[in-house]
Amino acid sequence: MFLNEIMDAGAALAFPHFGFGGWKEYYTGYCPVWQLSYAIPLWLDLLDKEIDLNLQTLLDLGTIPFFQPDYVSMIMERVVGRGIYEQNWQPILDVA
Repeated sequence: MFLNEIMDAGAALAFPHFGFGGWKEYYTGYCPVWQLSYAIPLWLDLLDKEIDLNLQTLLDLGTIPFFQPDYVSMIMERVVGRGIYEQNWQPILDVA
């Protein structure tokens, strides 16, 4: 259950930056954008590249830092944009 909650939270942070209106819950699991928002391994990899944040870094810190919501939104916008570009997802988004 905890893993599902973490995955839902990650997808909820990524989804708004695909350019689709509303929350991810407005869409079904068959919607390509909904599915792409759950590309959690990609988001983790890109977060590491963007701000040097990975599991090992968090373990080394000993505490989990608290980031302001505006900062999280800004970083996720950059990460999702980078993911769309690097994975060449724009044609999929255009069709969806």
